[in-house]
Amino acid sequence: MQKRDPVTGRIVPFADKFPSGMKALGDYIHGLGLRFGVYSDTGNHTCEGYPGSWGHEKLDAATYAEWGVDYLKYDYCDMGGVTESTQVTYTRMSEALAATGRPILFSLCSWGSGQPWQWGSKVGNSWRTGIDVFAVWDAAGAKALKLPSFLQPILGAVRQTQGLASHVGPGGFNDPDMLVVGLDGMYPYGIVQDCPPHVRGCKPGDYISRDRWGKVGGLTQTEQRTHFSFWCIMAAPLILGNDPRAMSKATLQILLAREVLAVNQDPAGLQGKPVWAGGSLEVWAKPLADGRTALLMANLGEATVDITTVFSRDLADESRRWAREVPDSAPPCVDKHPECKGWSDGGECKRNEGGQWQRAEELYRRLQAAGHAPGAATTTALVAGLAGGQQGGRAAELLAELAAAQGGAAGLGPARNVVARALARQGQLDASYGMLRGMMEEEEVVEGSTFTYVAGCCMNAERTELAEDILEMRDYL
Repeated sequence: MQKRDPVTGRIVPFADKFPSGMKALGDYIHGLGLRFGVYSDTGNHTCEGYPGSWGHEKLDAATYAEWGVDYLKYDYCDMGGVTESTQVTYTRMSEALAATGRPILFSLCSWGSGQPWQWGSKVGNSWRTGIDVFAVWDAAGAKALKLPSFLQPILGAVRQTQGLASHVGPGGFNDPDMLVVGLDGMYPYGIVQDCPPHVRGCKPGDYISRDRWGKVGGLTQTEQRTHFSFWCIMAAPLILGNDPRAMSKATLQILLAREVLAVNQDPAGLQGKPVWAGGSLEVWAKPLADGRTALLMANLGEATVDITTVFSRDLADESRRWAREVPDSAPPCVDKHPECKGWSDGGECKRNEGGQWQRAEELYRRLQAAGHAPGAATTTALVAGLAGGQQGGRAAELLAELAAAQGGAAGLGPARNVVARALARQGQLDASYGMLRGMMEEEEVVEGSTFTYVAGCCMNAERTELAEDILEMRDYL
């Protein structure tokens, strides 16, 4: 934003860039079926010197809600001399956003300062685990480019994040930074102690601007695929760092790989982690909501090699689960769902002909028998397995059972959103509508995408009045 109004204190956008105003921009973005995100900072100024939100958190949050903002990235510049903890700083904006009543995804960008993974799930939806990522693969490449200290290579971000899996769950994720897939280089800037050889007249301690530094770095296609695969198996937010208007076919093939995306978007919301390493070879595993396990086998060396994983060694009690190659990024087949008919007819679903929901319920019963109360992640995984097995009604019954057992539906919001969508997809529109209505009455968070999805199913079934009621519910919130 350009400045603050000296009388009201409200942030003022650039009039030449946004002549119709931010509300109109938000409406236009929403009309395209997209979400509207903005950027601000905890300090008085952003990293580029524009107004930050320090001391204006409530006013800025209310302004964002008025504009229809869906996402806020909140940076951590201009905080010199501030003695309060990082958690206190971010909690202030979190509470201001919550007070608006509008669901706004809150991205904490403290660069890992204050160990946000320890408390981030109570404050926001994602938290940066470290400094900014640059389009270079490893430490050797970063050293060769003489990058400033606040930039790190892809592998640096992976190593910084891989040990933090226990802090991740639905609604709260480790963020190793945005993707650099599709970038053939970047423009670094900053104070340097070791001058880049191509920058003439540079002395240690100089500030080098982007223009003076020029474009450097860039990843190979193989490095980009591996970068994207690491982010997906770590359940990291997938924020494009490239220009979506000018993406090559090769870039699109990486970013639109359906089964790789499905691993990232799995409703269990768990972060994968390394289970075996040998030399330059690594095997990572991520449990999925339907009882399967996703594997990433990475060769970080220069030579082409075959990687073999031994399930009994690398996955221990997961050894009975199966995996398959992804030759063409086809989506995983869910029983006989019509959306998967093409792959089912092609014989690619022979090992997935039902059973997800039975396995999910069996897991739930085991937890009960062992005296464990299923947490939010387990509950969401359970109902996702049931929903995937075309058992939306049974999933709803189990949610009711869980709510009765714990004396209320607290903490079941993510799972109830999953079930509401599943019921609508399976044609149980009145049951889905009833679940949405119940969630609103109990002041449980209903995701905007859930309203839209269920309303769309109603329209497809020519239940126009029901669709209109659901959209009115969404607009009311």
